[in-house]
Amino acid sequence: MSKYTIGLFGRWFYMSLLLTQLANFGPHAEASLDTDQHVSYTYSIWVGSNISEEFMLPLRSPENTTFYQAMIQAATMDSRYHFESKNTNWGHYITKIAGVEENIENNIYWLIYSMEELPDPNNKPGKDLMSPVGVDLLIVKNGGHYLFWYRDLDL
Repeated sequence: MSKYTIGLFGRWFYMSLLLTQLANFGPHAEASLDTDQHVSYTYSIWVGSNISEEFMLPLRSPENTTFYQAMIQAATMDSRYHFESKNTNWGHYITKIAGVEENIENNIYWLIYSMEELPDPNNKPGKDLMSPVGVDLLIVKNGGHYLFWYRDLDL
């Protein structure tokens, strides 16, 4: 398995999103603006079971964007969202976000939640809100809220 660190690929992905937007400003720009094919959502990060750090970033991406692609976009916008992953047979496995690496010995991992409301540290999400799929299969939805939480796996 190889580690993947956000870098040139992330910048390339972000630039391709920008170029796609610029391409829409041609003779039919007005029509393309009327049929906007983008979704707006939030990506939050919590660090620690007791949430010692929290970040939230609003994002806008083309429809059918995977959460992995959204993570790349976020990392190009805010360095706190830089991440590392391992490419496995099951897709990308996130091992490190915001400089915080999983701790296998202490059973502390990055867990992803997909929610309809902004995550609230005073009302922590339960395991029922954990995404049933990984970052490569999770498609971001308009109005969705996605949380990567570094916490002990006490499910």
